[in-house]
Amino acid sequence: MTFSSEPRSMRRSFNTLALLVFIAANSCIAQAETLPGIEQVLAQITPRESAAPISQDPRWKKPKKIHVMLPAAYRPNQSGDFQAWLSAGLDAELVLVGSLEELDQHAGDIEVLVGWCHFLPGQYPRLRWLQSLSAGVEVCAKNDQFNRPGVLVSNGSGTAAPAIAEWVISSMMMMQRRFLDYYQAQLSKQWQATFEAVPPGREINGKTLLIVGLGSIGKQVAWRAKGLGMKVTAIRNSSRSGPEYVDYVGLGDELPALTRQADVVVNAAPLTEKTRAMFDRAFFGNMKSDAMFINVGRGGSVVQEALIEALKGGTIGAAALDVTTPEPLPEDSELWALPNVFITPHRSANTRETSLRIWVFLKENIRRYIEGEKIFNLVDLQRGY
Repeated sequence: MTFSSEPRSMRRSFNTLALLVFIAANSCIAQAETLPGIEQVLAQITPRESAAPISQDPRWKKPKKIHVMLPAAYRPNQSGDFQAWLSAGLDAELVLVGSLEELDQHAGDIEVLVGWCHFLPGQYPRLRWLQSLSAGVEVCAKNDQFNRPGVLVSNGSGTAAPAIAEWVISSMMMMQRRFLDYYQAQLSKQWQATFEAVPPGREINGKTLLIVGLGSIGKQVAWRAKGLGMKVTAIRNSSRSGPEYVDYVGLGDELPALTRQADVVVNAAPLTEKTRAMFDRAFFGNMKSDAMFINVGRGGSVVQEALIEALKGGTIGAAALDVTTPEPLPEDSELWALPNVFITPHRSANTRETSLRIWVFLKENIRRYIEGEKIFNLVDLQRGY
């Protein structure tokens, strides 16, 4: 595949747009928008429900307080009272914390903690349940306060999946139809109407999409891709089971064979010891020379030097990356200047709808925990998901 050169200024424009979307998503809140109902949210994200009521777990104890760590930069700016809305109907006091200093003041009193693990570096000797706001829990697993037998951990898996899936589909279509080339021409005020200037794009109807990791994000991607006429295959470690809109589900040892058949490969897998650096030189060597690689999993799953080599050498056609290693991506990374790469700064999840959906879901999970009911998205930090 041939791509136009010097897309950096255009890429900056797209990243600026992504940042504005992120800011907008975090400036809205349930009471300033039309709240989706919890039934609607659960049907959309299909979270995993625990096998038994959490009150049957010896680690559970009905909490008197719920501490929510939400730094000021991430705190919703709403017309109503966010704390009042979140605490309404909960049979426990909700304490909204905005800084590490404030959190440290409560550390010895914390039994239930809600937040992002990278904002929670302290010591919490009474902690019984951690509710992570994000789906990825690799940072939680590195924290001895959370990764110990006496602590239950659940995550926000599924809440961002619809938004991330739309990012996958839109970036795939943008690259396949060469929208980056045309946008660069637009910035230069050039009417590029010849095949020499911009070679023909490719339709996605009838093409094969391989999803690595058939969790909440993978399923949302698969459903949309199937609706667009694509053949959808997937890889998962747990079993060959999958929804009806996935044509074939393979196990891990089938990755090379399924990769050779794919026109687009999407990494939607969590970062674990098994997935770390799994997308290496051998993997990219198995891809079609005009195939596209999309990463909405984790940057650590990819050997980035191998990806750069594959993109520069024509081993693969293009890539769309919402995650890299490290993050932020250094200014001297070769990825920035490659004409067949689209990059966003880990912002594929940030939509106004995600901002609403996550808090509706979390309020319900907090309520269930307080009441000792079945809760959603319990994770095994040893396993990584």
